[in-house]
Amino acid sequence: MRKVQLEILYFFKYLKETEDKLYLSIVDSLSSEYGWKVGYIQNLTMSEALGLLGAIRDRKNSEDLMTQMNVAKGMAGKISSNRVTKNKKKESTNEVKQLQQLARLIGKKVKKVKK
Repeated sequence: MRKVQLEILYFFKYLKETEDKLYLSIVDSLSSEYGWKVGYIQNLTMSEALGLLGAIRDRKNSEDLMTQMNVAKGMAGKISSNRVTKNKKKESTNEVKQLQQLARLIGKKVKKVKK
């Protein structure tokens, strides 16, 4: 009987520690993303907090995917952004400069490709 009680006690202790880590993770994510204070975050409902965390995750995944696509395009010599911009020519020029700077840093030469 004593062994069962200890197992239950350890289980509840584990749950409490897991809950604390989850709570702190939520607070950390929302405060670092939006600059909110702990008191403000504590007033959110659980569904609001989880919805915001989902939105943060989706946006970051989308940004990561766009970055990967732009890097792949750059490596293939097809400099163009996936974002809607007002000045595509200026952005393409900036991307070329960034690739040239990267090439210098890693000691490679950049060859211009004719279209």
